Amino acid sequence: MRDAEAAAQFNPAFEKNVAALRSLLPPDLGRDEISVRLGSSWVPEEIVRDFINTLVPSFKGTVKYIPALAVWKIEGLRPEDRSSIEATRTWGTKRVNAFELAEDILNLRTTSVTDEIPEPGGRTKIVVNDNETIAAQAKQIEIKQKFASWVLIFQCCDELLIPFYGGIQIA
Repeated sequence: MRDAEAAAQFNPAFEKNVAALRSLLPPDLGRDEISVRLGSSWVPEEIVRDFINTLVPSFKGTVKYIPALAVWKIEGLRPEDRSSIEATRTWGTKRVNAFELAEDILNLRTTSVTDEIPEPGGRTKIVVNDNETIAAQAKQIEIKQKFASWVLIFQCCDELLIPFYGGIQIA
């Protein structure tokens, strides 16, 4: 559709093709027909940034999606963001802050917390800390649930997500 519209801008003869294509497009899906998962590549960066800002209000950084790598990055974190109560207790743990958990969720990773155990001969062994890992994964679940409910009640998302989602499906 985008290509047809671009062609019509250069050559008005294509306008009839654009009109014909438009008549075939399905209507935009409604909000109850779209499942929005934190980490979906089609979700605009500003929506993810706004959500992270609801978790940690002091956050003034940016959220970027790098399509070539299929990677989300949370950037511009200040020390006070990382160490805030919201980041370390409400939405994070003492070992994994909310930003690290959110970035793992965005990149479809399950957080695992490890410890280094000294071994004879000066070597170290890395082992999973089960208790800290369970705590971090529980916080990940809470963040995912918060996002799901936040998207449903955050009305301005409709203006961004519904057309964006439809555009991705049609492109």
